[in-house]
Amino acid sequence: MGPSSRRAWRRALPDTRDIVWTPTPGPASFGAEPSPPSEVASVSGRTPPGHAPKRTGKGAGGPHPISAAQRHTIASGILCIVLLIVILQLWLLTATVNAWLGGDTSVIIPAAFSSLFCLGLNCGLLAYLLRLEAQE
Repeated sequence: MGPSSRRAWRRALPDTRDIVWTPTPGPASFGAEPSPPSEVASVSGRTPPGHAPKRTGKGAGGPHPISAAQRHTIASGILCIVLLIVILQLWLLTATVNAWLGGDTSVIIPAAFSSLFCLGLNCGLLAYLLRLEAQE
């Protein structure tokens, strides 16, 4: 790249020497209260990240209701997860009984806690599924 091509690139780039840096509005220090969205938007002319404009009219508040097809998909996914957890519990029971019959009693307590944890997961998923069905 010769000197003439460098000059051509410099001419193509905008001159940035006259641009004045202005700080963006925001908290003065870490942990300070941020400015209200209306003040920040009026100073900068745009809505800052994290401050969504207020919605009015139809669909302005709360989450959208879940359709029947979406509920069916969620219920199918939850049932697949429950099936995997039940298969895991059956494998855990088989491995624990095999170890116990072999004379190894050190795995019984950890296996019982693991099985209780799986039971808790299944109960939590069932509770979520019941709440989902109650939304109809």
